[in-house]
Amino acid sequence: MPTSTDIPTERSVTTCLGQTRNGARCRRRALEGSKFCALHADQAPPDLPRDIDRDELDDAIAGFGHEGAGGDARDDGSANNGPLDELMEFADYVGDNVSKLTDAVANSGLVDKSLVERFSHDFILALTSLVAAFTERASGDYEEDEFGFDQSFTEKLMPMANLLYKYYWRVDVDGIENVPATGGGILVSNHAGAGMPFDGVMIKTAILNLHSNPRHVRLLVLDWLMGLPWLADLMKQTGQVLACSPNAYELLKREQLIAVFPEGVRGMAKPFSQRYQLQRFGRGGFVRIALRTQAPIVPVAVVGSEEIYPKLGNIPVINKLIGAPFVPMTPLFPWLGLAGAIPLPSKWHIEFCDPIDVSQYPPEAADDRALVLELSEQVRSTIQERLKENLLKRKTPFW
Repeated sequence: MPTSTDIPTERSVTTCLGQTRNGARCRRRALEGSKFCALHADQAPPDLPRDIDRDELDDAIAGFGHEGAGGDARDDGSANNGPLDELMEFADYVGDNVSKLTDAVANSGLVDKSLVERFSHDFILALTSLVAAFTERASGDYEEDEFGFDQSFTEKLMPMANLLYKYYWRVDVDGIENVPATGGGILVSNHAGAGMPFDGVMIKTAILNLHSNPRHVRLLVLDWLMGLPWLADLMKQTGQVLACSPNAYELLKREQLIAVFPEGVRGMAKPFSQRYQLQRFGRGGFVRIALRTQAPIVPVAVVGSEEIYPKLGNIPVINKLIGAPFVPMTPLFPWLGLAGAIPLPSKWHIEFCDPIDVSQYPPEAADDRALVLELSEQVRSTIQERLKENLLKRKTPFW
């Protein structure tokens, strides 16, 4: 517990940071100069156990962000290969002290100990897999397909995606059996995330985690994302491709599973007041592709993605600098700088709806504009209906 001399002179919060017995956030007002109400004053986080060397922990965290180039020497004279080595050292430190760190968190009474243990295990796995992934790429010993997809590299990054999937957004999934186990297929989803394909990543993670025949989903993404020098290579290496008809046809010809987001920029750029209100699905290009390739269409309804960046307005100066169609102004960004760009931990639910079999139509039906628009509207209506139903089941946006 903090002493009176430790209490800040200004209020930093107005709502108690404690939790009720059922794990929900306390809604009482915090005491003046405190982060907790009178009922939860004893929930202030404890100090680290004495057997954890705080200096050693700080050094490990500081080393995580070290930018040394390969070849630096450690204090013991051994070679230091740069950031990857130091990332591994940090993972080793966490692994060596996992029981101590687990006890430190669990003793606060705020988090179940088994959950902390599972997270610790997954966190260490994610760090070590991340090191292995980039070490393999740096060695030059890797394979890519014609689109630049490196399956081994991607699978080594999935433990990192799993941290978001399991612990941050706590994704629930329904209808995973509706995703085709073999052959081509088109997943059609609503879209949010301020331009970043977090919803696509969670769809991909859900299928790899839960499907009876785990498959990699190839996301069709906007051209401006594929033009960012710091992101384009990573997106190609992890299976994303530029959203255009030739790429979609080629992937389906290879019996790949693809995901499209027909709302496009309109879906991502809509204000928070219009969340989960689907925008127009363009001219039904995905339907034409499905008809010509005879690939089933699986509508996907994603709840939770709209809250990660509650859009209040646009910041035209930034989007012109990076070439993005828009950059959202949120309750946290740009006011908190880069920290404000961290997506919020909303509660997600992904539903894979019943597939639409287009094999009853001949491939030349793709030229029937009325049929294309009818099927496109059927997909849109299905997703909109499931969004409304699943939103009603959610208690709050964050749990």
